[in-house]
Amino acid sequence: MKEDTIEIVGFHAHIYFDADSRDAAERVREGLAQFEVQLGRWHDKPIGPHPQAMYQVAFLPSQFGKVVPWLMLHREGLDILVHPETGDDVADHTLHSLWLGEKLELNVEVLRQANRQREFLSDRSLKSSSSFVNLLLSSINSKGAWTALDHGALLRSSETLRKNAAAKNSGEKRCCQKRCQKRC
Repeated sequence: MKEDTIEIVGFHAHIYFDADSRDAAERVREGLAQFEVQLGRWHDKPIGPHPQAMYQVAFLPSQFGKVVPWLMLHREGLDILVHPETGDDVADHTLHSLWLGEKLELNVEVLRQANRQREFLSDRSLKSSSSFVNLLLSSINSKGAWTALDHGALLRSSETLRKNAAAKNSGEKRCCQKRCQKRC
């Protein structure tokens, strides 16, 4: 038998609402406060892959058996997406998800783009660099959505990080200033 290597590190529940159902969404949110969950911001407009207003509820796998049954019984007619966090945004929101109420059409292309960016950043040495992380953060727009990365800047940053890592492994040090290739 093949060993299953997918690990669920958490869950998200997306509580969808509109102007007419916002009061119900507030009551559901108040009820969720009794659990060990992290309540996300209210998004009054569609965001990311989500086709309508919503807020997110994040919780650990240990809370699943408490939070999801409560949502089943107290969702007040709202549509709710529950999905795991495994690192594969597309599969998590589609194949591995469950819906309470009506299944809404998600903008899966946004999730595919996030997966491509995650794959591109799979080199752990790149993820740990603060300058590289700052470059990535600068590619997030004011609404929290990814924008097109400046691939030239990304490649220059990753090349500098690789050179510094190689120098570190060989016992050499390089100056931390941009565009400086001198050994310190």
